[in-house]
Amino acid sequence: MANREPDFVVITIPVETNRERTWQHAVQKTDQYADLFKFEVPELKVGSLDALVKESEQLRKNEVYAEKVVRRIAKQLEQILKDKDRTEEALQANNKTTAGYMTSFRWDGAKFNVNTSLQDLCKDVIAKVTDIDTEMKKKIGVYNKSKSALNSLEKQSTGTLVVRSLHELVKKEDFILDSEFLQTVCMVVPVKKEEEWLNVYESLNESIVPRSSRKINEDATHILFTCTMFKKVVKDVAQMATPRGFVLREFEFDEEAMESREKKMIELTAEVQKKHHSLVRWCTTMFGEAYIAFVHTKALGLFVESVLRYGLPVNFVAIGLKPKDKGYAKLRKTLDEMYSHLDPNSSAIDSEMDMPNLGNAINAVMGTYFPYVSSDIPSNMLKM
Repeated sequence: MANREPDFVVITIPVETNRERTWQHAVQKTDQYADLFKFEVPELKVGSLDALVKESEQLRKNEVYAEKVVRRIAKQLEQILKDKDRTEEALQANNKTTAGYMTSFRWDGAKFNVNTSLQDLCKDVIAKVTDIDTEMKKKIGVYNKSKSALNSLEKQSTGTLVVRSLHELVKKEDFILDSEFLQTVCMVVPVKKEEEWLNVYESLNESIVPRSSRKINEDATHILFTCTMFKKVVKDVAQMATPRGFVLREFEFDEEAMESREKKMIELTAEVQKKHHSLVRWCTTMFGEAYIAFVHTKALGLFVESVLRYGLPVNFVAIGLKPKDKGYAKLRKTLDEMYSHLDPNSSAIDSEMDMPNLGNAINAVMGTYFPYVSSDIPSNMLKM
């Protein structure tokens, strides 16, 4: 299956003469295929080449992890809101849409201090994501536990009369209570066997009180009857009723238990609603924080790859591009033509990629290769 075209592409290009000329050249050549914007990648403290290579490998892992966390938060918010439009409106970073955040990206030195070592800076950024991920799992666990308890209680009020709770279907006056010998039982009868029940229930056992059966409730498939009998024959009656398709429900009327259940339902409903609102607020806020950290991780990756590709001193321009409709392929072709001189080997790789088997092998190892440093950055975190 073909890869989906990216929402944004950020490339870095070595400065040609001066930064503004390099920027203007890119605009003149590509603005018909993409909207361009300046993407700020700060100059960071560079250590040894070995350290950069190691950091590059770790940053690729960090980028994948950060994107997964951001997408999980977005998906979780969509699941609890059950409204894609509302979710998309809520998914913001720095009080902007994710697309707006991307096109106005500036390194946030207040959150991530560029005066620390590159290694420590990378750790600081991904630590933010890890903390959010850990907290999200806890909050979702607590919310799901409360929701599960409420669902379990609600399920007792659903289903057929054979399985659902009878507490809310019966009244105190439906039962003979506090009798030493008599007991009122609940019998569930299929709708199509109503007449049969009324004709035969008294004959199921001689200890059943004549004309004691009363219709209490019914649904599409069953009817709930009560009837009164001596306590000593309840089990025998249940055995006699089963072959005929009648189900004796073991139920003891308890007014306190009914009130307690109703109170618990109210409390659980309120608790779930409170945690639902809290989780919505948290996901909305933390999505923005996670997305900011994700884009900063991407910026770090661009810096490290640019130093490894172009060398020292650090002197490159980062350019953000938002491909226009059906313009991505032409954008890539134009960029490849503009900057093929940055890596003479790229033309050889491109020609080899025309050979299906070799091209697939190279892609498997390297991914899609460009003569310039390039990174795809998604803004729609609901679309995979």
